[in-house]
Amino acid sequence: GEYQMSVAQAHLHPPLRSRLRLRLRNGRLAMLLGASLLGLWLLLAVFAPWLAPYDPIYQNTELRLMAPHLAHPFGTDNYGRDILSRVIWAA
Repeated sequence: GEYQMSVAQAHLHPPLRSRLRLRLRNGRLAMLLGASLLGLWLLLAVFAPWLAPYDPIYQNTELRLMAPHLAHPFGTDNYGRDILSRVIWAA
């Protein structure tokens, strides 16, 4: 009759409880990832003076616009300031 469901249709729509459980599990994973990123950002902000390899406002025009390398992993800007240090301090 009209209330019978074929096997193919039953597999297309999992029970409500299964769908809710899957959403909750995915939501927890997203929340954990978001909380981890926020925690990392806060740690960078608090410990910036000890983590930044260089003074973020010190200008050295001899080092301006350098490409990334071992001493300056993100390179330097047009004033010779270390970009990695500036990113850490900007947190």
